[in-house]
Amino acid sequence: LFGRSVLTGREKDVLGLTLQGYSTQACAEQLNISIETLRRHRKNIYAKLDINSQAELFSLFLSSLSCFEQQPNRDPLELYMSKPTKSA
Repeated sequence: LFGRSVLTGREKDVLGLTLQGYSTQACAEQLNISIETLRRHRKNIYAKLDINSQAELFSLFLSSLSCFEQQPNRDPLELYMSKPTKSA
């Protein structure tokens, strides 16, 4: 469910394989696309999620899991992004 509210179907495929730990080469092979096409999808994912690296992607994924129990049928990312931020 992670990212389904903002990503295309193919971007969700790339995201899922990435979160499962597949390498760029393995993701491209699994999806039967070129490495350059996979990189383009990944670039679009990063732009839509406002992140710059795979480390940030994993951090965002783990952080959003706290929202999953609230509404298990909704995108945890959507819920996480809509949470009000705490001021210092």
